[in-house]
Amino acid sequence: MGTVREVNGGPIADVAIRALTSAGTFDLVTSTTSDGSFRIDHAAFDALELRKKGYQDVWWPISQFSRLDEILTIKM
Repeated sequence: MGTVREVNGGPIADVAIRALTSAGTFDLVTSTTSDGSFRIDHAAFDALELRKKGYQDVWWPISQFSRLDEILTIKM
């Protein structure tokens, strides 16, 4: 679960969130809602890639010890 925000703090909607799997493939897992929030129901990924036109892409590594109840705030 998390939120994607602009550097100034405002939410960013419609950010595509893709997962890098251990097989080296990218899978679209979700996108952000109008308030910038997103939810991922499983964390068997090596990293997340967040993309939206007009913003710099963001990579977020996933630790093997990450829990599903962690809350992330990611700024783009």
